[in-house]
Amino acid sequence: MKRLFSFLMVLALVLSMNVSAFAADTDGSIVITNATIGQTYNLYKFFDATYAVDSNGNVITGTDGKAVVSYTIDTSNPFYDAMFGDDGTADEFFTLEKSTGVVTKKGSANDADIIAYLDELA
Repeated sequence: MKRLFSFLMVLALVLSMNVSAFAADTDGSIVITNATIGQTYNLYKFFDATYAVDSNGNVITGTDGKAVVSYTIDTSNPFYDAMFGDDGTADEFFTLEKSTGVVTKKGSANDADIIAYLDELA
């Protein structure tokens, strides 16, 4: 059950990498429906997501008019070493811009393989 939940959370993360994120100015929450009493559920955050901004602080929009989301990872992230190693080199599925911490998915990366990879890391 835990493995299935981890897989679903990783799947949601990967699929949301190409979707603009919108958040209200309120506290967020995570709801688990049909949860089992006494069961522990773990969530993993691999990357930080923020709106990409230009040098003037304006949110960058894509050709579709939606805000572009920028994914970053800090060296203090518990998954950093597993994904990029001590030298900050890119892994099989993601490219890391070491000076900014910006992470991008490699064009040749298959979503199913990424899900399996992130599930294994979690």
